[in-house]
Amino acid sequence: MDDAQGFLTHINTRGIVIIEADNPALGLVAFVAVGMHEASSCVIDPAIASGEKAHVKKGEEIGMFHYGGSSYCIIFQRKARLKWIDAAVAHNGQLKNLALNSALAISIHQAAATYLEQPPIQVNK
Repeated sequence: MDDAQGFLTHINTRGIVIIEADNPALGLVAFVAVGMHEASSCVIDPAIASGEKAHVKKGEEIGMFHYGGSSYCIIFQRKARLKWIDAAVAHNGQLKNLALNSALAISIHQAAATYLEQPPIQVNK
């Protein structure tokens, strides 16, 4: 990730949805909807935007982007332990596009986290 991505995410955030994962090892997960241009907008499903608790399933639509480019950012709590799928990790600076709804990572339960070969990914520089 280059420094511009953090800046663009900060100034172009259109909405944030906090999800309490069914898997307690993940805890809270934040979905940050990012519109990449001035005209971009993000429509969050009214059932989600109401602020009331709502249960969503993997792959269920919670909103949509309109106009121009868009992106997103997923933020996990520090306690979450993830093993990234090999195809989701850049190799020698090369990252290929993945199909819609492709897995990016799997959760490793806290009890198994001690067996990880690498430490959890650090967000801080």
